Amino acid sequence: MKDYAIQVHGLKGNARTLGADQLADMAFAHEEQSKAGNLEYVKKHWQELLFIWENTLDGFQEFINTYGGKQLDKYSAVSSDGSDVLVLSEGDLAEVSVLLEDFETDRAIELLKKWIDSPLEPSMHACIKNVLTALEDEFDEDKAI
Repeated sequence: MKDYAIQVHGLKGNARTLGADQLADMAFAHEEQSKAGNLEYVKKHWQELLFIWENTLDGFQEFINTYGGKQLDKYSAVSSDGSDVLVLSEGDLAEVSVLLEDFETDRAIELLKKWIDSPLEPSMHACIKNVLTALEDEFDEDKAI
């Protein structure tokens, strides 16, 4: 059960990063129940988790088939000489939210500081600065998320 809890914890985080909230929520329920040693819950709801997983995979495959390799929702910045390009996606920003939801504030701050030290488009710089202010000055993780 301990190993299972670790696996569904990883699934939860990755699903949340990708925006697969239904899968993340189900994985979270499995994580909590497995940590509590509730094997009956895991057995009873395993097929449901598997069904949501397979539907999520099908949805991502459909998305890939429709949009191919196009980069959507990208934010980029280039220094004045055209070098040092930083590209952030919605998934990158969601990763910070997942870290905060998992109480890994230090890792989230470290990632945000790495980004803010790079050349950024002004609106993205302001967004990241606001998140850092919420975390470091106001200690408000909900606001940061």
